[in-house]
Amino acid sequence: MGEPRQNFAMEAIREFKVSTSNYKAEYGLATGGLVSVVSKTGTNEFHGEVFTFFRDDALTEKATFEVTKPPYQRYQYGGSIGGPIVKDKTHFFFTYEGTKESQFLTVNTLGVWPQYDGTYESEQKRWTYLGRIDHRINAGQTAFFRWAAEDEYRPIITTGGRTHPTASFDFAVPRSSAVAGHTWVKSQNSINDFRIQYAFAKY
Repeated sequence: MGEPRQNFAMEAIREFKVSTSNYKAEYGLATGGLVSVVSKTGTNEFHGEVFTFFRDDALTEKATFEVTKPPYQRYQYGGSIGGPIVKDKTHFFFTYEGTKESQFLTVNTLGVWPQYDGTYESEQKRWTYLGRIDHRINAGQTAFFRWAAEDEYRPIITTGGRTHPTASFDFAVPRSSAVAGHTWVKSQNSINDFRIQYAFAKY
């Protein structure tokens, strides 16, 4: 498909791997770089984190077509929590991340169409969350279920320079995915790993 099927909150990622060639058969539709992500799980102890990030126009510079520096604000926030449901057997993990960004896009036609010149606001919003349950069936078998979702809305994203908002477009792509897996260590020399996924993206 050549496009992302699911983005994750920063707090949801335990490890990742980037592949650029020689994909396995399970990645048959990959056309470019491939990123494999392992999401975090809960443990026998409760753990949680929260974070926030703020940036405004004091830390930005004027763009090519801007006569004055427009206002800008970005808020990013989120957190995670995980722990045991049944100690040594069943654990949970949940994380959420949201972003609110106010971009002000400047149109400057150099006097050709002065009625279209000006600065236009694009109020952009993004959020994503992930929930995961892990269960230890016995000494050799484990299972998990993970649900992840994201949504974003970015209006008039190509506005600026010579492009007026009426010639621009809005971007909104909600995505969600459900993954279930079962791992069975049969012996020192054999292991069976089963995964099934349902992914949905609305365009």
